[in-house]
Amino acid sequence: MTKPSQLLFLLCLLLLVSCGNVSMVSSLAKDDYSFTQDPAEKVLLIALTGDDANRRNVENTMKSKLVKKIPEVQTSYDIIKKGESTDKLLNFIRENNFTHIITMHLAGVQKEIKLKSATKTDYYSSFPEYYRDYGVYLDKTWGTAYEAAAGGERIEYAVETNVYSLKDKGLVYSALTSSHGGTGFDKTLNATLSKVKNDMKKSGLFK
Repeated sequence: MTKPSQLLFLLCLLLLVSCGNVSMVSSLAKDDYSFTQDPAEKVLLIALTGDDANRRNVENTMKSKLVKKIPEVQTSYDIIKKGESTDKLLNFIRENNFTHIITMHLAGVQKEIKLKSATKTDYYSSFPEYYRDYGVYLDKTWGTAYEAAAGGERIEYAVETNVYSLKDKGLVYSALTSSHGGTGFDKTLNATLSKVKNDMKKSGLFK
């Protein structure tokens, strides 16, 4: 291997280590939907994790990536605490005129959601029925989040990211990503957000 090739290899390796190693398992975007026609102006972030500290970490990291691009970004960890009924959160959503809701669900290890190819007319049939409505989805997943392991433990995290539009009244994007190689929780989170952002661009959601 020549010196330039060795240098390039080392740079790529450092990039993977610093950013985390995450792959896209599956994703699906709703046909004929874009943020151009439905601007994200007031967004609520909901992290579904088994631990409140991890939840704050996820929501704050999400907010830091979005706050310069969206007029108003609200975290949910200060609205509803672990163990409380989701009714409190759903009432807050209804009363505060959000345009979109973004959820990140720490689903555990090697979870698989099989999304079949969908046409414009059967988009929602590609998902389990409870995915369509954010309220039903939150009720179903609120108590089922996986708790992130303490630092250093070699584990693969499966993270599900969903985007709901209040105007469109349903799910407009969903992705399942998986870390590998013992990336670690924080690096997995940052790499997941980058991977999802790029996938949403490829899906045409920003056109």
